[in-house]
Amino acid sequence: PDEGIDLFVDFALKHNSNVRVFVQGSWLTWDGLGKDGIKNAERDAHPVSDIRDRTAKHMEEIRTQLRATNARVGREVCMLIPVGTGVVRLRELIAEGKLPGFTKPSQLFLDDVGHNHAAISHLQTYMYFAAFFHRDPREVTGLGNNGWSKEMGAPPPGLADLLKQIAWDTMLAEPLGGMKAK
Repeated sequence: PDEGIDLFVDFALKHNSNVRVFVQGSWLTWDGLGKDGIKNAERDAHPVSDIRDRTAKHMEEIRTQLRATNARVGREVCMLIPVGTGVVRLRELIAEGKLPGFTKPSQLFLDDVGHNHAAISHLQTYMYFAAFFHRDPREVTGLGNNGWSKEMGAPPPGLADLLKQIAWDTMLAEPLGGMKAK
């Protein structure tokens, strides 16, 4: 939640009455524990339920603000792209041993803050695609190596399709995502 969202909505509406505002509900920096609360390697020892609960609370706080903003302006101008919810799903799949190329949560992040690995960038991109175009990102072909460094190697087989599915499912489940199942 951020007062800047309301200021931006008001400014945008002043210049375009048909504007839509997409708000990213991101993953929690430092897993929501504060900068002294976690090191990247420590993410591996924390149960996924902890981050799921903190992320769900964070998303609901954002939804509360966006609902109030939409009510104030009289229409659904704000939509939520819950990337943090998608990242939680990635962590759940790691815990289940079902995320290709990943065996522990710390592999999703580059540092303690939580700067993201290319897998999260691609998930995020697919979620934005779904939100902007109201289309299933599984229609998009090829993941390529975009965002994957030489150190990371090529994307693991099957990862792109799984990221697209997670993105679509997460957007369809989001009450403020503006999505309708096809």
